[in-house]
Parts: sequence; C-alpha cells; structure tokens
Amino acid sequence: MTAGDEVNEAARIQQSARHGRVLGSKALLERLTVDGPTEMGIDPARLEYEPLESLEGVTEKAIRDAGHLAVVDLHEHLGRAALA
Repeated sequence: MTAGDEVNEAARIQQSARHGRVLGSKALLERLTVDGPTEMGIDPARLEYEPLESLEGVTEKAIRDAGHLAVVDLHEHLGRAALA
C-alpha cells in the first residue's frame, strides 16, 4: 500500500463521518501508543468495528475505495477532554 492509498482511504472515512460521527479505522487505533486510547478516554476492549460499507449514507466511491476497512464510531467512546 502506498501513502497515496492511505490518504485516499482516510478521505473516504472522513467523507463518511456524517451526523456527528467521529470515525476511526482499526489500523489507526492499533498504531496508537499503549496509553494513547486511555488518554483520549477510549477503552479499546469496548470497541466494536464494522466495515465502512455497512454504515448508513456511505457513498459508492467510499465503498469502492475503502468499503472493506474496519471502522468504529468513536464519538460515544471519546472522553469529554478529547472532544474539547
């Protein structure tokens, strides 16, 4: 995978984050430091990922380019400090 592919996938995730969603890919969250999720108020054990293509309102382009990516809506998991 090239940097261009990753940028394209990130753009599709961003486009799909509508109606207050804060989407994060599994790959991104796995790259965080050990304390990273805790500092943001996220409990990794409670995250339930789903394919981007299964989210309501996702465009055909997002499905084509990144539909297979595992994502989670972090809005309900983020601590208040992370949203400030």
